[in-house]
Amino acid sequence: MRLASIDLGSNALTVTILEQKYGKIHLIKEWVKFIRLGQSLKIGGQLHPHAKMRCLEALRSLSKKINDYSVDKILAVGTAALRNANDGEKFIETIEKECGISFKILSGEKEAELTFKAITHEFGYIGKSFFMIDIGGGSTELVKGDKVKIKSRISLNVGTVSFSEKYFKHDPPDSKDQNSAIKELDKMFSPLSLEKPTSLIIGVAGTITTLKAVELKMDNYDPSRVHGKQLTLNSIIALSDYLLSLSSQERAKLKGLPHERADIIPMGALILQTILRKIHHQRIVISDHGLRWGMIYRWMTENL
Repeated sequence: MRLASIDLGSNALTVTILEQKYGKIHLIKEWVKFIRLGQSLKIGGQLHPHAKMRCLEALRSLSKKINDYSVDKILAVGTAALRNANDGEKFIETIEKECGISFKILSGEKEAELTFKAITHEFGYIGKSFFMIDIGGGSTELVKGDKVKIKSRISLNVGTVSFSEKYFKHDPPDSKDQNSAIKELDKMFSPLSLEKPTSLIIGVAGTITTLKAVELKMDNYDPSRVHGKQLTLNSIIALSDYLLSLSSQERAKLKGLPHERADIIPMGALILQTILRKIHHQRIVISDHGLRWGMIYRWMTENL
């Protein structure tokens, strides 16, 4: 059986085609389109017309590619941008009408739950309990739990796109920009100061995988060199300082960094180091398998 899993986020639209065979999952194909759906979006506001146009154009193209792979089931969800916009539900109706794909908008809690499902499935053999960090374009999800149940979860409206637009007024960000962002991040993540998880710290999503790719200076992204590998707090701080010293144009030339992430990756690095400082941890394990894989694992559990 072939399944297509689609994640429509605030920055990227990602499609993963997986095949279930003899009880195992195999990756067949994956596409990423940087559509920046969360462009200029405020909570309760409307999606930007240009962002919607980019999204529809990308989905029209990808729906044809999905059909070429003869998938049996499509699982499609939208996250922070769609749930924060007051026209999110209306837009997914437009998507279904024009592209033939039915989307469901996830709550922050459900997004965290499904991503955590992937984490426990992928890393259950090396850890009994987990603390998951999922930094997206419009929100950050933090989950603590074990293979049996989630013990706590937090979804915050702190994202690489939204916070970059709000706090980084210069390119590269000047000291005032950086200090304003750091002050707000410190405030937003202050509840984590009470957390001292002894569990395995897992980082998922594009910010964290991209930081590792930049550290490795990868010419072409290779998930096998990222998935299951580690990033230390010291390396994250060093990467953050370096990225903040460069303009977006200069960052776009770095190996391992897609040019579409060049303007938001410094904020992602700041968010990640803030979280690790708050929970007093020096390293994280990286997962390339996040929400889309969690959706597949959940569907298999309920339907096979």
